[in-house]
Formats: sequence, C-alpha cells, structure tokens
Amino acid sequence: NITDWQHRYQKATLTICLGLIIWALAGVFTSSFNVTSYWGVGLGVVFLWLFSLGLFVRQFGLKKGALGLLVILGVVTFFLIFNQYRGWPFGLKTFHDILGWKLSWGISWPIPVFWSFMTAAALLINQPKQVTPDPKKLFSWAFDSSVMVLMISFIIEPILANTSAVSWSMPGAVLGVPFSSFIGWFIVSFVASSLFVFLIKPPMEQKNRLTLIKRLIVVEFVEFIRFARHAFVADQNIFHFGRFIGFGFVLLEQKKDPAAG
Repeated sequence: NITDWQHRYQKATLTICLGLIIWALAGVFTSSFNVTSYWGVGLGVVFLWLFSLGLFVRQFGLKKGALGLLVILGVVTFFLIFNQYRGWPFGLKTFHDILGWKLSWGISWPIPVFWSFMTAAALLINQPKQVTPDPKKLFSWAFDSSVMVLMISFIIEPILANTSAVSWSMPGAVLGVPFSSFIGWFIVSFVASSLFVFLIKPPMEQKNRLTLIKRLIVVEFVEFIRFARHAFVADQNIFHFGRFIGFGFVLLEQKKDPAAG
C-alpha cells in the first residue's frame, strides 16, 4: 500500500519536474535556448529521476529499488564516459553547454540522469505481473525495456542534434544522427536492465536448485560415457572426468542437506 508521504512525494516531484520542463521548453519557442533551457532541462530531469526513485521504492522496496536505480545511473554514466574516450558504442560526439555545465569528461550532466530515467521508466512499463527467477522471463523483461529505449532514442537524439546540444564528428543519415547512436542506447539500456533484473529477482527455490543440479549430473554422466569411449584423448579425458567428479560431490552435499530432500 502507498503511504501518505509516498503520495505527497510522487505528486510533488512530478508537478515540479513537469513545470521545469515546460519552463525549459518556453525558451525554445521564444528566443531559442537561453537560461531557462540551461537550468530548466537539468532540474526537470533530476525531478523525473527522483519521481522514478519513488516508484522503484514502491515497487521493489527501499533497498533494491534505490540500489537498482543507482546501478542503472552508474551503467549509463560509465558508457557515456567510455564513449568519450573510445567512440563506442554511440560514436564520437561533442556535448555543448546548452543543457548545463559539463562533467570532467565533457558530458553534459543532465544526459546520464535523463537516460537512466528513461531506462527505469521502460523497466516499470514492461514489468511482468509477477517477477520470477525464470531466466526466459527475466531476459524478455530486459530486452523489451531496451527496445523501448531504442525507440525513444529515435525521438530524443535528433532533437538534441538539431538544437545544437550535441554535435557529431560524422553526422548520420537519421536527421544528422548516426545509426550507431541508436544501437548504442539499446546496448547500454540492455546492460543496465539486465543488471537491475538480476539484482531484484527473487531467489530460486531449493527444490528448483536441486532439480537443476540433477539435470546437470545427467549431462555430465553422458559426458563421462563419451569420455570412456574416447580414451585416446588424454587431455580431454582429464577435463571431463574432473567435471564429473565435481558434480558428484555437489550431489553428495545435497543429499547431506535435509532441506534439499
């Protein structure tokens, strides 16, 4: 259940950030980018990020929600910094002073905050009804969220390029934006989403773990039979035999554990 302070927090942050974004956009339609854009966009995305923090805490708890959003912000920031030095995954680009002051690596500070918010929003929109440890469902959650961020980048990146907030060393065919930028945001969002999903996923039940181990034992037993049939490959024999013995010890440990039975 949502408490009263959560209601007030979410309403206040959403109202403030929308007001700041409208204030910033006013500079676009009146006299191009000016001081309203310089401060309004940055402060607006900060309050959007705080709004998403409130939603994450509500959905996933204080510890996992806050830590997960910080992980997303860290991943986005890391890739932006890496791109400044290596030109990957977005391609070489220059951030200008329109959106506010720059970090030490030449990145306008609202950029990582905004894209971490977009990644978080995509995760919330694509969140399954019940989060389970099923790898397929977790992968689908992260992948679908990354596709949504990819689609959003087709709107945001051309706007940044055509308002001179960002310039590219080699302009691309999509309204001046190279296609690598869109693929880059898919990659970054998928990495960040995958880490977040791994962080908040519930632990696998003991029964499911034992079933998985038994299946692995069967696979390794088949490998051992193959090992016996091909005794002339010495190095491969030792490798397969070692794996078989290792999984045998795992099975013995499971039998010793009363909870596993």
